[in-house]
Amino acid sequence: MNEFHGVAINPDGWMYLSEHLAPICTIMDIPLTLPSKKTAQQVAKYYPDLKTQVIESENFSLSYLFEKYDVIFHSDTFDLQSHAKALKDMIQNLDKDAHIVHCPHGFSDKGFWFERSVNEDITLIYGQNELDLLRERGVLQNLKHYVMVGNTRLPYYQKHQKHFDEIVQKEVFAQFDQERPTLLYAPTWQDPENSSSFVDASEILLKQLPKEFNIIIKLHPRTRNSHKEHLNDMIEQYKAHPQVVILEDYPLVYPILSKSVAYIGDMSSIGYDFLAFDRPLFLLNQNRRDTNNDRGLFLYRCGVEITPDQYKNIFSLIKETLVNDQKSESRQQVYRYTFGKERGTGQIRKDLILQCENHKLFY
Repeated sequence: MNEFHGVAINPDGWMYLSEHLAPICTIMDIPLTLPSKKTAQQVAKYYPDLKTQVIESENFSLSYLFEKYDVIFHSDTFDLQSHAKALKDMIQNLDKDAHIVHCPHGFSDKGFWFERSVNEDITLIYGQNELDLLRERGVLQNLKHYVMVGNTRLPYYQKHQKHFDEIVQKEVFAQFDQERPTLLYAPTWQDPENSSSFVDASEILLKQLPKEFNIIIKLHPRTRNSHKEHLNDMIEQYKAHPQVVILEDYPLVYPILSKSVAYIGDMSSIGYDFLAFDRPLFLLNQNRRDTNNDRGLFLYRCGVEITPDQYKNIFSLIKETLVNDQKSESRQQVYRYTFGKERGTGQIRKDLILQCENHKLFY
């Protein structure tokens, strides 16, 4: 492959997907394609070195893209098998090699999403934790081709840390009336596994918030789909609260984590992201699952488990833990197990190009 003709796509313009695609785009030196000028401008504001382009939603077709590019990166699930015949005919008519690469949007223990990713042409894999998760869910053998990439977002944040920190200070932390230790609550959405703690926990967290803390509630963008009324009531009630910031569809993660003294969550991938800072995690076991035997609660082994009957006592647990917390080998081990050693951008690019050179889309 003398030249790499690739493109990344975010056809619905979800900001949280652009958060995961942007580092890959810069590694591969490819544009991120978005459905409107507005979304392209929003993304360009946040992510340095990122090339963007616009294709209106109605023109977002694989046939159009494959006429111009050989490799398409995306961060949703495409399910190659369901489109196999149409794709095969299209590629044959174009008389070219073509590839579809799946870029995951964060690692969490919610395996249902990763089960779908094995049906892609080439799958980007964070590390050993993801491979073991696929094995234990009985789908690893379906993984066609993959490239281990590690945590691409953390070094991207570190490279542009001044830029990211200034944006988050202006857009998020400046909303507080004064500096205090900041807690981050980032619940997942009400997914097919009913993982979200949002309705039960958010009210307690906000009503009982002590005077010595600020709190950021960073919601998954899909939360509004299932909890619209609760969300609207919460935003209206706390929009002027001096210690509370609610982020409904905010893409940046690492610059918020870097300034948070602790993480509160359930099954969100942000919990694994926070391990990079080796600070306390408070993990809400909304469905009272068995943390000792449930592989789907792997992260809980390096955090403080809190069941619904303990939600009312969460701040006393947080205060006690913060006073006594030290560097944690268990948090560091789980981070290494999940993301491995940091890989250089040149090696990731080389491995991806080799995968594209060494096989065809349909083999």
